[in-house]
Amino acid sequence: MSTNGAGLLSQPVERAPVIMEQAAYSRRRLLAAVAAIAAGGFARSSLGAGNANEIVLGMSLPLTGVLGSTAQGFREGTRIAFEDMNVAGGVHGRKIRVELMDDRFDRDLVVRNAKAMLDQGVLCLFGFMGTPGILAVSALVNERQVPLIGAVSGAPATKDPKNKFVFIVRTSFSKEAENAVNVGVITGMKVWGVVYQDDGQGKAALAGVQTGLARHQLKTSIEAAFPPAASPDFGDALARIQSSQLGALVFGGSAPALAALISQAKSKGIKLPATTVLSVVSPDAAIALLGDDAIGLRFTQPVPYPFSVRPGASAEYLRAVGRHSSEPPSFIGMEGFLSARLMIKALQMTPSLQRTSLVASLESMSNYPLTNDFRVTFGPADRSGASYVDTMIVGHGRRIIR
Repeated sequence: MSTNGAGLLSQPVERAPVIMEQAAYSRRRLLAAVAAIAAGGFARSSLGAGNANEIVLGMSLPLTGVLGSTAQGFREGTRIAFEDMNVAGGVHGRKIRVELMDDRFDRDLVVRNAKAMLDQGVLCLFGFMGTPGILAVSALVNERQVPLIGAVSGAPATKDPKNKFVFIVRTSFSKEAENAVNVGVITGMKVWGVVYQDDGQGKAALAGVQTGLARHQLKTSIEAAFPPAASPDFGDALARIQSSQLGALVFGGSAPALAALISQAKSKGIKLPATTVLSVVSPDAAIALLGDDAIGLRFTQPVPYPFSVRPGASAEYLRAVGRHSSEPPSFIGMEGFLSARLMIKALQMTPSLQRTSLVASLESMSNYPLTNDFRVTFGPADRSGASYVDTMIVGHGRRIIR
C-alpha cells in the first residue's frame, strides 16, 4: 500500500516480478564510481565554479565504506536525471555539472568536503547522505547561507525548519513507521513490537510506531534497542519476541543488523512475526544480502515502486535508465532521481541563479508535483518534503510485490 498524504491509503496496483543480481551490480558500480566518476556530467577533485555555460553543484557521498553500494545507487539516479536535462539543453541554457567527493561516511570529512566545494564557488550543495554528516553540514550552510538540496536522511532532526537552508525530499522514518502500523492494524495485526537501533533514526522509528499504535488505542508489547554495530547480539530481544506472541514487528536498523537478527533467530529456532523493515534497508538490497531469508519480509519505502511502467515517477525514471544507464533500476536509484528532479525544478524556477532566490523558489513549493504521483511541500517554516510511503513484500522467487 502507498500513501502520499496523512492517512490516505491506496490498494496495491503492481505485481511485477523483480529478481536482483546485486553482487555483480554493486561491484560494477563501485569500479565505476571510484575509477571513472568523471563521466556523465560528474567531475571529481577538479573543483571550480564553472562558467556561463554551466551550473556547478557540490556533492559529497560515502562512495566507499559501509554505505558505498547505497551511495553509488543514489549517485546513478541523480546522474541520469541530470544527463536527461543536459541532453535536452540544460537549465536556462546551461548544463548541470556535479562536483563529487567521497566522504567514506566520516562526519568530519563530510564537512571538509563541503567547505572545499563552497570555497571553490559551487552554486549550492546537493545530495549528501547520512544523518551525522547532514546535521554537521547544516550548521555550515546556515552560516554561509548556501542551500543543501536533496540530501538523504530520514531523521526528523534533519527536517527542522531552523535549518533554513536544508531541503530533504524523503519522508521521515517516524512517518514510515506510522504507515507500517496503520497498514498492519487495518489488516488485523494488534500485538506489536519494535526492534530499533539506539540512535536518532532508530528512536524516530520507535516514536512512529508508538504514535501509530496510539491512534488505534494500542501500545507496543516489546521495545528492544540495540547498539549501532555490524552484528549486534539480539539474544534478549529474541527471547522477548518468543514469549510475547507478537503478531507484528517493526525493524529500524541497518542491513547488517537485520541479517544478524534473522541469522540469530534461525539458529535459535525462533520464528519472527510479520516483520516490516524501514527504508534504511531496501528490498532489493535485502535480497542481495539475505537471499531466500528475505522472503516474507515487508518493507516501507519513501519513493514509488521503481519497476512499473504506469505513468508517473517510475515510468519517467525507467525511461531515463533506458536512455542513460547500463545499471538496473533500484529503489535508491529512484530516490536519487527524484532528489535531482527537485534540484532541477528549483533551478528552473530561479532564472537569476542566486542562492537566496533559490531558497525562495523552494519555499514556494506547496504540494508541488515533481511527477504526477510524487509531491513535496516546503515553506518558510516548513521542511516537510514528501509524505509518500509505499509498502511492499518479498515474495516467493525473491519477487518484490506491492
